[in-house]
Amino acid sequence: MMMEPKKPNSNNRQKLPAEWKVVTIVVIALAFTELLLSRTEKSLSKDVAHLASFDSIIHRLSSSPPDVKRILFVGNSLVREGIRPDAIAESVPKERMSPYAIERIHPDNTALSEWYYAIDRFVLEPHRKIDAIVIGFQGGHLRDAPSRHLERLRRYYCGRNQTLSLLTYDINSFEGLAYFTINGSSSAICNRDRVERKVLSELIPNYQEGIQQLNRNQPKLKVSESEVSYRRLRDLIHRLQSQQIAVVLAEIPVPEPIPIDQELRSLAAEFSVQLIDCQALAPLPIGSYPDGLHMNSEAADLYSRYLASQLNWKRLNQPR
Repeated sequence: MMMEPKKPNSNNRQKLPAEWKVVTIVVIALAFTELLLSRTEKSLSKDVAHLASFDSIIHRLSSSPPDVKRILFVGNSLVREGIRPDAIAESVPKERMSPYAIERIHPDNTALSEWYYAIDRFVLEPHRKIDAIVIGFQGGHLRDAPSRHLERLRRYYCGRNQTLSLLTYDINSFEGLAYFTINGSSSAICNRDRVERKVLSELIPNYQEGIQQLNRNQPKLKVSESEVSYRRLRDLIHRLQSQQIAVVLAEIPVPEPIPIDQELRSLAAEFSVQLIDCQALAPLPIGSYPDGLHMNSEAADLYSRYLASQLNWKRLNQPR
């Protein structure tokens, strides 16, 4: 007995075009979102605009007249809110021999795992004429740890010549490499948290204040001293000094500072790097940290003047 061939299910024939319509609409929506964000991402936040300006900031500094000492401050929002170039200028000791120029790069929520690539790509690789780099830090910012923002490394920090460093310090699996490559090519994926904050800030009253309060209440992870290492920092200092760029490590005050560990002090001594701590800084006035982390303008002014008094200007004035 011969089996009759099955007739195509009319429901399936009707479903397939509908499913493809949905897929097409989703793809078009994603493509439109990506195009829109890639054209307007600088308007998402001041930090995105700042990330896109690294090259122009450092080029401007390196283009200063030959007799000017060029000093670049590098860090995160602690540097943005805590370093006041005008206060430093007013507090430089009179015996300073050379005029100088100061610029800052300070991407939000970053550490050495991001600063390393910014310095490599925009200072070391093009051999920019910088005399000194002052790295502002607190707690574990300088310790070895992989970047938490692989997609942003790809989009904003790394060029073609940072591949070996990425594989050494930040990417240790095929999954990480795929995440870095694919997600880092998309403005929408890179900035999804910024879009989310912008939308939620419009919809939920006091959203930003609530997030800050939650962050302050998060338990702090304790790192065993035996786990502390500074391999990436050692590499960076060696490369900067090989191009005759002085390095200064400057601790920045926060409400609950983490003491500088002995490993970092030993590394600074080994490379003759000036390490400025906040032990000699007078206690800042009550109310100096209005958001629980960053200094207000008055505290930043006090700290910047303290920093100017501690910097080894004689070394910074040495010819390259």
